Amino acid sequence: MIKAILFFMLISISIYAQTSNKYDVMEKGADLQFAKNSKQDDFYQNRVHRAGEFWMNITNFGVFGNALSYTDPCTGKVAISGDMPGGEGIQYFYNGSLWFGGYLDSAVVNVNGTAASIFQGPLVSTGFSYDPWYYGNYELIPGMFDEDPSGLILGNLNETSNVEGRINCMFEDVYDPAATAEEQFSTMYTDKGYTPNHTPLGIEVRQKSYSWSYKFAEKFIIVDYTLYNRNTDQKDIYDFFMGIDVDNDIGVKSAVGFYSDDICGFIQQWDGYIDPATGENKPVDLNFAWAADNDGREQIRIGGGDDVILLEPEAGRPLDGATGVSTLRVLRNPNPNLKYSFNIYSWSWGPRWKPGLHSDWEYDLSPKQKGYDDVNYDSLYVGGEFLFNGRTRGYPVGDIGRYMVMSNFEYDYGITDMREVYKGVFEDPPSLIGTSFAQADKWQPWIVSGLEEPDQIADGTIKVLNNIANGVEVRYVLSFGPLGSENYVNVAFNSDHNYYGTMDDFINKKVWKFAYGDSIKLTLAF
Repeated sequence: MIKAILFFMLISISIYAQTSNKYDVMEKGADLQFAKNSKQDDFYQNRVHRAGEFWMNITNFGVFGNALSYTDPCTGKVAISGDMPGGEGIQYFYNGSLWFGGYLDSAVVNVNGTAASIFQGPLVSTGFSYDPWYYGNYELIPGMFDEDPSGLILGNLNETSNVEGRINCMFEDVYDPAATAEEQFSTMYTDKGYTPNHTPLGIEVRQKSYSWSYKFAEKFIIVDYTLYNRNTDQKDIYDFFMGIDVDNDIGVKSAVGFYSDDICGFIQQWDGYIDPATGENKPVDLNFAWAADNDGREQIRIGGGDDVILLEPEAGRPLDGATGVSTLRVLRNPNPNLKYSFNIYSWSWGPRWKPGLHSDWEYDLSPKQKGYDDVNYDSLYVGGEFLFNGRTRGYPVGDIGRYMVMSNFEYDYGITDMREVYKGVFEDPPSLIGTSFAQADKWQPWIVSGLEEPDQIADGTIKVLNNIANGVEVRYVLSFGPLGSENYVNVAFNSDHNYYGTMDDFINKKVWKFAYGDSIKLTLAF
């Protein structure tokens, strides 16, 4: 059995209380309402962890938070997404979901006397994705398991507790001596159901989440996962990557537009650690993503209706908003070959490397063998719009875009670093020089409207750049891989670099195989 164990922590600190309110006047509100009405039933379930100070909604279909406006079974009201302190109206986590993707072996062909494999993919399954053209596309369901096709047993969201005599909010005795936590929810889901425009990998996920009221554990929620390759055709999965897609939307939920001025970034190392044994200063690998409100204050609303204007508060105004920081941190990684990527996206923009710098990308197993698409060489478009500057800019669109995001090993600079990148003065911290984290010379500066070259598409005006740098509704994907065992295979491809015609050449590539019947274990903490 292949095991890769990961441990993440999402912690919110220095929180102040305000009143709560569901925001439903966002540009995405109508689509989410439609999705909610079409999905909420006894099959799709949710519960809110509230044993500790950090409250968070979890589901049995790979989604965290509550962008779908699900009802809390305990209160009969709309469940909170991710608040701290719980129930006091300050949000630090709005929505997140599990992503995973890879290739399936499809066929073996003879290429000039050598056996070579044709691979199908990349294929990506998501609990939820912010694809602007296929908004609210859910690809994980609590059913169709090998051991329980109906999902009536394994797909339920079951509550247990290690506290003897504990009665839950629905007046059920949930004590179980085998439970790990004071409050524990267990369920399973899979990507093997039918979803439009989706080909499943055949993954079954067992999820257990834990929460405690103890002081040392009240500010995080731990989630254990076991992923099984139970492909319907008993196929192996190759170059398997996983990711967590996060939309924090930090702020006081009663304030209009509170979600629209977030900042975020990624910190690889901290150079302030003093080894207590030697007294020496040593850099410590952190590898955490962080997000926060831009100034801990809510914006000022002017006007009403369609004429509302939101302004940043003047200097000296009290900190009346969310003053904490949420982090998604990689704490434990026993796999020395595991790599990480951190990719920011905000509607139509996201940091990206200069074209051509992904020439060594090794995770193209398709018959095209064109490598990483950072210039949209196939002129692909979705919803009538070209996926300019590659499929990974802005929204990670489609399976190809999402897979490239999860496997591009970019560590995006923070939102507040945009101006330095544009001016060409952004620098890597000294401790990262000579490591794969040193990427200052790779970033594509903001392309100003009217100054773009013939082969470029502008990012926008300087005003737009400054607006983003000052805080914006921003999302990110923290991903890792490849997961599995190292192998080498002959990959068949068409020398014309398309999906059609005869596979007339091959290349011997190192791959990572997640074999049929194997499992992968990981642990997250929010």
